[in-house]
Amino acid sequence: MQYARRQPFRLPLMAAIGVAFGIQIQASLRPQDFIARFDGERPGDQFGSNLAKGDDIDGDGELDLIVGYSAMNQVRVYSIRSGQLLWQWTGEAAGDAFGEGVDGAGDVDKDGCPDVLVGAPNAIWNGERGGRSYVYSGRTGALLFSFGGEDSIDYFGQEVAGIGDANADTYPDHAVGAPHADANRTFGGTVYVYSGADGSLLFRKDATANSALLGDALAGVGDLDSDGCSDLLVGAPGFASHHGIASVFSGRTGDQLLQLTHSAGGSFGSSVDSAGDLDHDGIPDLLVGAPLAKSGVDRSGMAHIFSGRDASLLHTFAGDEVASAFFGSQVAHLADVDADGFPDWIISDPNALHGNIGVAGRVFVYSGRQRELLYEFFGLREGDQFGSSVGGMGDVDQDGFPDLAFGARNPYLEPGAVSVYSATPRPKIFKVTPARGHYLSQARVEIVGLHFTRGDNLEVRIGDQSATNIQVLDDETLRCDVAPDSPGPKDVIVLSSLGSNASPNGFTHSPAIVVDAVASLGEEINLKYLCESGDGLLAIAGIPPPVSISTPPFDGNLCVVPFYIYFFLPFWPATELELELHVPDDPALRGIAILFQALIGPELQGPDKKATWTNCALVSIE
Repeated sequence: MQYARRQPFRLPLMAAIGVAFGIQIQASLRPQDFIARFDGERPGDQFGSNLAKGDDIDGDGELDLIVGYSAMNQVRVYSIRSGQLLWQWTGEAAGDAFGEGVDGAGDVDKDGCPDVLVGAPNAIWNGERGGRSYVYSGRTGALLFSFGGEDSIDYFGQEVAGIGDANADTYPDHAVGAPHADANRTFGGTVYVYSGADGSLLFRKDATANSALLGDALAGVGDLDSDGCSDLLVGAPGFASHHGIASVFSGRTGDQLLQLTHSAGGSFGSSVDSAGDLDHDGIPDLLVGAPLAKSGVDRSGMAHIFSGRDASLLHTFAGDEVASAFFGSQVAHLADVDADGFPDWIISDPNALHGNIGVAGRVFVYSGRQRELLYEFFGLREGDQFGSSVGGMGDVDQDGFPDLAFGARNPYLEPGAVSVYSATPRPKIFKVTPARGHYLSQARVEIVGLHFTRGDNLEVRIGDQSATNIQVLDDETLRCDVAPDSPGPKDVIVLSSLGSNASPNGFTHSPAIVVDAVASLGEEINLKYLCESGDGLLAIAGIPPPVSISTPPFDGNLCVVPFYIYFFLPFWPATELELELHVPDDPALRGIAILFQALIGPELQGPDKKATWTNCALVSIE
C-alpha cells in the first residue's frame, strides 16, 4: 500500500493564482487541500470500491478511514494522520466479496473504542452461500458478532450500516441488507436490524414485491419520529421494474414511517443517506439517488432531497446532459462545509466523462443553502470511476470544517485509490453581474457567492485584468471595477489567503462593442453594440473622425459633431445594434487608426448620468 499525506502549509497568494490558472488537481483545489491518499497494490485490486468513516479508532484525535475492496476479499482500517495500517481483515474464503459493505459500528462493546462493520455477500453461512456480516473490535481486531443469510444468493451483507441506538438501550445497533432474499417475493429483499448489546435480531423488514431489491442501500438517518431512537432509511431500487422506492422505518418498532418515490424513477433508492436538517424544522431530511433517471438523456441520473417530516420533495439535482452517466450512484451527507448554517451533500457520477477521458468519474459537493455547486472533483485517468465511493469524514485536519473522502476503484488498469481532501472554505462564485456605473471608463461588477470575508488580501481578476475598488459588502457579495476590455466572455477569479475559485466565462462586458479590426478605403466599418433592453441613449466616440456616416433611419435624432457621433433614441429597441460607417475613398486616410468606444445607458445627461463605457475597439484603415 502506498500512502501520501500533505504537510500543513499555506501557499502564498500568487502561488494560489498559479494553481488556479495552471495545475489540474481534482476539483480545482489547491494542493494543500489534499490531506492524504491511500493506494491499492496491484491493477485489478479495485481498492476504494467502498469506504466509510471509522471515527477515532486509534485515539490520535483524528477520524480514521475504513476501506473495503471486495475484489481482493479485504478490509483495511487506516490512520489518516499517520497513514498507518491499523487493522486488516480478510474473508474466510476466496470469492466471499468480503468488504462489499463497510461502515463504522459505533462502540458496540463499550470499551471506549469505535468498532467496525463488514459485509461479505457471497460468504457461506450454514452451508449456503447466502452472505455474512461481521462486527470487529476497533481496539483488538477481534470478531464480536457474525450473522448470516438464510438462503443461497440472498446477498446478505451487500450493504451494512451503523444506525445508532435504535432501541434506547444505549448501545449502537446496525442494519444488514440482503437485497436478493426471497422471504416473501423473488429477489424482493430483506433488511435485518441487530442489537449492538447482544447481537439479537431487533426486527426484519421483508419486501412486498418481486425484484424490489429491498436493502440494496441503507443509512441511519437520526430520529425522525421524535421517539428518542434512531431510524433507518432503506432503498429498494428494483421496485416496479427499477422505478424504485425508499422507505423510512422506525428503529424502535420497525414500522414504516415514510415512503419516498419520484416520477422520474431511474432505480430510485440505489443510494441513500441523511440530508441533515435542510429546512430547519428540527427533523432530519433525506437524500436519495436515482442513477438511471433520465435528465435530458437516458441514465444521466438524479438525486433528490425529501422532508423527513412529511416526505415532500425539497430539491432535485440532475446530472449533466452530455457528460453524466449514473449521477446519483453514491450520495452522502456532509456537515456544514461552507459555514452557512445549512447541511451540504456529496453526489457522485463515477462513470462520467471528464473532457475526453472516458469513465473518469466526477464528484459534486452542493451547498444546502444556495443549492449551488461548491466543489467539483474528477478522475484524471480513463476508467478511474472516481466517486465509486464517497463519504464525509468529519474534521480530519482539525481546521473547523468537515473533510471529504472519495474512492476511485479503476477496475481495469490501476490498483484503485482513496483520496481525502480538506474542505476549508475559500471564495466561491455563484453569479457575476455587470452593473451600471456613472461616467467612468470602467465597468462596475457585482459578484455573488460565498466566503468573501474569510481570509485576507482579497483579489479579483477578470480576464487578464485585476479589478480595482473592491468592496466586500458581506460574506456573499462583493463589488469591484474593471477597465474596458475586448468583448466576449471572461474568466472571473476571486482569491484570498485561503485559496481561489473561478467562474469560467463568468463575465461579458456589458455594454460591449464588436468591430472589424481592419477596414479599406471606400468600404464599410461594421459596428455592433451589445447592451441591455431598455437603454434609451447611445453615444459613439470615434477618434479621429475621418468617416462619414451612412446608417438606416432611426426613431430619434442624429447629429455629427467633431470627435463624437451621438444617437439620441427615445427608447432602445433591442439588445444589439448594428451600424455601418462608410470610409471615404481618400488616400490621405490610409494608415490611420480609429479608436471606437460607446457610452450606453438609460440616462446620458442629467445629474445621475447612468451609463457605462464599452470596451475600446481599434480599427486600422488600409
